[in-house]
Amino acid sequence: MVWFLKSKSLPTSVDRVVVTRSAYNGADADPAALVEAIVKFVNVMYEQGAWRADEMPVEAQLVYSSDYYLAQVNNGGHAQFIWNGRAHLEKNCAAAIMAFKAMQSPGHLAIMNDLQDWLKTEGDQAFEQTGLVGNGKRAPFLEALDDRFFAQQRTVPMTPLSATWIKTWRNLTVVEDSAYPAEIAKLAARNPKRANRKAVQALFPIISRTTTHLEVGFGLAVSHLPTPSILMSIQPGRFTNFGGESVPVFRLVTTAGEFLGVPYSLGAIVYPFEQSGQPKDPNKPLRFVENQMIDSVVKLSTTTNAGVAIGFLLKDQFGDPAYTALGAKHIVTDRPEPYTVWQLAAKGRTLEVLVAHSGAVLSDEHGKTLKQISATALAERLNALSS
Repeated sequence: MVWFLKSKSLPTSVDRVVVTRSAYNGADADPAALVEAIVKFVNVMYEQGAWRADEMPVEAQLVYSSDYYLAQVNNGGHAQFIWNGRAHLEKNCAAAIMAFKAMQSPGHLAIMNDLQDWLKTEGDQAFEQTGLVGNGKRAPFLEALDDRFFAQQRTVPMTPLSATWIKTWRNLTVVEDSAYPAEIAKLAARNPKRANRKAVQALFPIISRTTTHLEVGFGLAVSHLPTPSILMSIQPGRFTNFGGESVPVFRLVTTAGEFLGVPYSLGAIVYPFEQSGQPKDPNKPLRFVENQMIDSVVKLSTTTNAGVAIGFLLKDQFGDPAYTALGAKHIVTDRPEPYTVWQLAAKGRTLEVLVAHSGAVLSDEHGKTLKQISATALAERLNALSS
């Protein structure tokens, strides 16, 4: 998709980085405050201004990426950094390398260079590293890299170097704390594509619900419980040992109450809710969905833009894409055109959406068609928002 077009009359980028006086003046005593101010600035430009990464100052992006790397490794080592950022790993590593060069940190740079070399050597196997997710797999090389990283942090930590570098930026604008909200609002409003991009951003949660393995898996599982229900949210839980794997146990909030959800190497499992946050009897699940089915739904949902289609249908029917609950119901592959079926609760009603490559149909609880959209119309509306 084409996300933006250059204009001669309207600004097409953010030309400065804005921080508060208190964050700037306090950097000597608390360098993290200045780094956090840059991260906050980038996030606000994303969220309020709908600016893209390549439309913001490069320096701010580098600090953002290097701080992300720091947070991930501090939390779960390089294995977690790989797992959580695997969709953008190459860019994340490249940005961190540029940042370490700019802030003059040869120690961190050497570690990142070695990580990149290892990733190239390992190939696809590198992405089996899950850190604290799934079975917690960690390669011995990454554990050794963790040791080097923490030793580096004890001697020459990253954050003070980053804060010192930030103070040298020519495009850094320091404003009084009271003036910060107005200055940020001004920069956000300059984006000529903001309205359309905000409309696209509003679809991100529903896209995630229809393409994320965890969301799809638990959605399928709860929709086939003895008392069918629709997934409302997935709340974090604690880790447990399951079949020899260290796996997280999530609290699933649904339209039929709460349950416990366990994702592991074979699929997604749902158990009755327990206050302890642990399944009472791991051998007696309420529902199990195999990874093969989950992956099939994710793949078809992604290629048919199921989340976007559902969002547009809801907006056409009710005026906005808001919903209370949404989950995958099943996938049909033995027809000339395969399709996925989704259950949702919106505006006090229980609805279904069938999504195929040719289009999507929204139906009520009685099977009556409420709205439909063709694949051509879906593509046209996406292009209009993205241009």
